[in-house]
Amino acid sequence: MKKTNCPDYDYLTKSACPTDCTGLIPTGHVSEEQLAAYQEVYHFGTAKIADTMKEDAQKTSAQKHS
Repeated sequence: MKKTNCPDYDYLTKSACPTDCTGLIPTGHVSEEQLAAYQEVYHFGTAKIADTMKEDAQKTSAQKHS
């Protein structure tokens, strides 16, 4: 068997997956536009949570403008 200078990463096969986006959002989103941009990259959360967050943001925005 020919030796290479490449490290052996076989130990990662059970600890990582190609669709894992851990660390995609290092902090919470600051706007609905930013949340939408993250969701374009990777769909996460459930529709119920996303809908609730959107409703909460709309209520907060309405309260600030009234």
